[in-house]
Amino acid sequence: MKHVFIINSQIKKRKRMKFYNSIRSIYKEEDILIKETSYSGHAKEISSTDEKIRIYACGGDGTIHQIVNGIKDFSKVELAIIPLGTGNDFIKSFKSLTKKDFINLNNYQHPHTITCNLLEANEYYAINTASIGLDVKIAQNVDKFKFFSFLGSAIPYYLGLLYSMMHSLTSVYKIRVGEHILEDDFTFLVCGNGKYYGGGYCPVPKAEVNDDKMDICFYVKTQ
Repeated sequence: MKHVFIINSQIKKRKRMKFYNSIRSIYKEEDILIKETSYSGHAKEISSTDEKIRIYACGGDGTIHQIVNGIKDFSKVELAIIPLGTGNDFIKSFKSLTKKDFINLNNYQHPHTITCNLLEANEYYAINTASIGLDVKIAQNVDKFKFFSFLGSAIPYYLGLLYSMMHSLTSVYKIRVGEHILEDDFTFLVCGNGKYYGGGYCPVPKAEVNDDKMDICFYVKTQ
């Protein structure tokens, strides 16, 4: 099997170099290809293939999201996750495994594979969660304060939260769940295939990635 490592170029150089050395040490005799992303959406483009390969998503949840949308139509492709990002929320749904287990390339010599469900939102697919409401507004507002990241990586998120709280915390949504239709002022709504999002928040603790079900958490404004 061919092994393709797609590495997010935003990862710090020292961490990338250390990981390169691990790849070359373990996959000495195997067919490997290492690619770094060059721009937003690049991981999706270079992962779109119908070959029988294993793609290693080396980065955070954003890298996984791009690759999932690149391989969703190709049944021969396996996805392995190397959590080199910041939040790495998707792997937290696998309670018996740690971040070190995922990063240790020796564990992929004889891996255990599972089939995983996806959430569809318009033309995009999510392997972990999809949400609307306040949490999305905060993520959008983070870009306004990225300059302040020199004070700490979490500072733009706190400022994005404060900025969002200066405006309306709710929006009117009409939601259909099976035969039930809900229309109300929602603060947020999270649809989960995985359990965690947002750097460790667990809105859907009973979600399982391969149970063919979508778990939903929502917060409605009360009078």
